[in-house]
Amino acid sequence: MLVWFPIIHRGFKYLVSQFPDRYHNLVGEESYAPPYVQDVSLRGGEQVLGVYENFPGSRVDSIVVTDLGLYVVRDLSWHYIPYKDIERTTLPLPADRTIKERKRAADRIVLTLASGQVVEIFVRGETRDASGRVMSRDVYSFDAFLLR
Repeated sequence: MLVWFPIIHRGFKYLVSQFPDRYHNLVGEESYAPPYVQDVSLRGGEQVLGVYENFPGSRVDSIVVTDLGLYVVRDLSWHYIPYKDIERTTLPLPADRTIKERKRAADRIVLTLASGQVVEIFVRGETRDASGRVMSRDVYSFDAFLLR
């Protein structure tokens, strides 16, 4: 089982630094929260840290990150995934491609929860260099955040 720490844990700083275009840091005075975040029903004392947007400006496949877990949209409503319930993460890669092509195609993380439930979350962003070449996929950094 993965071990989680409160808001100050090092993984949060890592997440904030990795996605400047798709991640809204909601810790601090000058933070912008997308309007749909107010629809998330937080647990007592829970704090929203930020939002990762797969499609900037859209709630579709967005991930609300809190100090206690993740909220993802399923069947038009927010579903809570506590960090403490995440047993394992897997990056499904298509088998019919070269290793390089498979890594470029990665766009989701499969979470195996303590209950045995399997949940898929999408992390579709990428970082490109000045020439437009893909340098990295956000899915790898988000997975590293979950493993911290």
